[in-house]
Amino acid sequence: MRLNSSHIFKYYVLVIVIKSILEKTVKCIGIITSQEYLSMHLKILSYNWHEPYLCLLSKIGHTFLIVEPQISEGNYRRWDTNMRPIPNNVILLSEEEAISQLDEGDVDLVIAHNIKDLVKIYEYSLPKIIVFHNKLSTEIELGGNKVDRLDYLNKLKPLLVNVKKVFISESKRNDWDMSGDVILPGIDVDDYGGYTGNKPSVLRVGNLMKERDLMMGFTTSEAILLNSPSTTLGQNPNILGARISSGFDDLLSHYRSLRVYLHTTSNDYEDGYNLSLLEAMAVGMPVISIANQTSPIIDGTNGYISNDVEYLKRGVTTLLEDKNLAISLGQRARETVREKFSQTKFLKLWLKSIETVIIDFLENSSKELPKENVLLKTEQEDTSMPQYYKHVRDDVLSLVPKSATDILEIGCAAGMTGRELKKNADIYFAGVEIDHEASLEAKKVLDYVIEGNIETLDLPFEEQRFDCILFADVLEHLIDPLTVLKKIRKFLKVNGTIIASIPNVQYLGVVNQLVEGNWTYQDEGILDRTHLRFFTYREIIKLFDEAGYKISTVSETLDPQYKNMKDQTAELNIGRIRIRDLSAEELKKFFVYQYKITANLKNEVHYKMESTMKDILEEGESLEIDGAYEDAIKTYTEAGIGNPDYAEILARIGNCYMKLQNIESAEKYYQKSLKVDTKGYIASVGIGLLEVQQNKLDDAVKRFSCIIKNFPESDKAYSGLGIAYSKMNKIVNAMDAFSKALTLNIENKMAMSSLLELSYGAKQFYQIEQAMKRYLEVHPSNEDILLGLAGLLYQSNRFIEAHDTLSLLLELNPNHIDAKIMLIKIDENEKITSSINPINEITTEKPSNINIDQLAELIENEETLLVEFYDCFSKSYPSDMSKANSLVAEVLMDDKKEKVY
Repeated sequence: MRLNSSHIFKYYVLVIVIKSILEKTVKCIGIITSQEYLSMHLKILSYNWHEPYLCLLSKIGHTFLIVEPQISEGNYRRWDTNMRPIPNNVILLSEEEAISQLDEGDVDLVIAHNIKDLVKIYEYSLPKIIVFHNKLSTEIELGGNKVDRLDYLNKLKPLLVNVKKVFISESKRNDWDMSGDVILPGIDVDDYGGYTGNKPSVLRVGNLMKERDLMMGFTTSEAILLNSPSTTLGQNPNILGARISSGFDDLLSHYRSLRVYLHTTSNDYEDGYNLSLLEAMAVGMPVISIANQTSPIIDGTNGYISNDVEYLKRGVTTLLEDKNLAISLGQRARETVREKFSQTKFLKLWLKSIETVIIDFLENSSKELPKENVLLKTEQEDTSMPQYYKHVRDDVLSLVPKSATDILEIGCAAGMTGRELKKNADIYFAGVEIDHEASLEAKKVLDYVIEGNIETLDLPFEEQRFDCILFADVLEHLIDPLTVLKKIRKFLKVNGTIIASIPNVQYLGVVNQLVEGNWTYQDEGILDRTHLRFFTYREIIKLFDEAGYKISTVSETLDPQYKNMKDQTAELNIGRIRIRDLSAEELKKFFVYQYKITANLKNEVHYKMESTMKDILEEGESLEIDGAYEDAIKTYTEAGIGNPDYAEILARIGNCYMKLQNIESAEKYYQKSLKVDTKGYIASVGIGLLEVQQNKLDDAVKRFSCIIKNFPESDKAYSGLGIAYSKMNKIVNAMDAFSKALTLNIENKMAMSSLLELSYGAKQFYQIEQAMKRYLEVHPSNEDILLGLAGLLYQSNRFIEAHDTLSLLLELNPNHIDAKIMLIKIDENEKITSSINPINEITTEKPSNINIDQLAELIENEETLLVEFYDCFSKSYPSDMSKANSLVAEVLMDDKKEKVY
């Protein structure tokens, strides 16, 4: 942003305005800023990380441009009106709109709330303030202590030059060990009040309390709450019963009606107060608090505070039983807030900080005013190529072997990465680049550059020329990346390294976009408009394996959100979808933005044998699918005994003999396979199934348990275990095994049908119900599963849910006769009237109006339905059975029913 004299003049005027404001009462601030000095308003840019705090800031009276930042690809932190309504002087912006305002010089001041905010506005010359909301030690601890404190602070120094620092507490300033202003939160007590405490229950308010246990004291709060009625408000997906308030009024209602507020922030990692606590106190709630040096709670005065959990539990019980005592302590809590957390003081201190940062900025800028006609560096830069062509890929540099002296980069851009490597070593660096302007730049700094498309170029290098070949965000731009990786093999030394960085299309931001029906290409990122190929982790592994490489290391670029989710291993909510039963590794893959891999060449002889084996396996599997098992056996026997996958070939031959019911030959080949590979998966499963057939059930259980130990993701092993337990009449064990198989692979039809059968026998339907519901999340229109789910709901006497499931089925297939029969049974049990139930429609009409043709069509080919009708009619019209008999007779005589009887 170019700084001109008119902009500087505006800052001088604003300083005068702010000084005058500081001399008046806070109540006058709104009048002055909105009337007398309307044209002198500051435009303050900030970021939406904390709606309650931004609402406090907005009371200063200037115009706040609040950016709704992008948390991840396609995922934005929108203003949550459930937390606070949007103040009148707040304007919400996208990041693109904010950049436009900054570029035009329409922003007077930036208030950042974290380091990421500062990075975004680093290049802009204007007054800047950063607010430190958390302790550095807390953030490092929450991040798993992966950051060196001193190193981190040293890296921050350039970002904090001429940036004013504001800390929300003295303890946080001490923890960061920096100079700056301390501004405590400010609450206008007169805006709150109304406490009744009519509900004898405890209130907790906060986000991700369980995930941030070390600072929020969740474990301690659970111990205090033991057996006490409570409500938890906030974003807490892992706390049973917790919910987000439906608006600020809803939050106030809870403050006013519930009896006591519980606060358990840890003394080592967080202050003894936050905005939620202060608001609860301002309303008039008494507080139960764990001991904290900065807590505003005085034991026995405005609540109870102690390190003794048992003492606090007794305090909870006392307040839940004594409403008058709660009111008395709550009144003193209000006065504590009025005295120690004054909104007037908060606003004055903030106005003073703004005045100071503007004055400092003016002093630093005044020296440069005469240079007004000198263009800034950004205006002089060459814009003929994208900026990312000029980036140094530091993340890739760290992966290059220190011993590498001959390096080739495919997609070298302007050569900045190669130039960086050549600074400190005697390195020969060659590049291939398709962009003309970028290749011209690269030729200035690299040893050799070829301009052209790697997919069509014939490279002039001798074989085994390079120690290292780089593909930094290139493979996804190619039409056929597999062919290119194969093509480049011959230029890599036997012990050479290939390095690639590849975006992850499984990233949660992309998944969320897809769920919403969007696949919007952008200038950069995973959905870069020039990307032709998209990869997940599994596909990256497959790509390099097929190209003849063995991956040696994998590193990940993770979304910062992952640090708050890494301990949650069961479920992930992405927008409107919920993904369940995730392992820790599966969960992590949704937070990976990019994978960086290093790989080496496979043994050439083995690679050629693998290629041959791949062809044999594909042909054999195709024949197996077609049921040509004898031909498949012939194909498999073509594989030589020296083949690295010979054990799998033998096992597949065993499978074919199993299909042909040649048990003796099947067992023979399974055993041969296990001699080659004692832990061979296919052969082990095959032998286990044979042992089940031969009633060697104890042996089968041991074998499948061993397979599960070696292959914990094997749904087939769990299915085999379930079959064995079932034959042993260990029904509970069998159901658990089949349920686990379906957790691993919901498409396992054998496990589904077996679990269903056992569930009916045991009359225990929870596991099969959950499995069917998971299946319907993937295949919502499967009629068999819908009918099966309705049946078990019916057996569980959950008639309304069964009815709803059948209704869904009949929407998909209005003529599904079994669904109609089940609806009749439901109506008999619960008398549920349904407009989609033809029998119900018929039998609820007057007997004289029943349509015989309609009835005949309905029960066509279904003797049982005729019986159902007769029984239903007899119950509904016991006094008119002659009509029922007549109807049945007419239906039986109808031509449509002759073939039935």
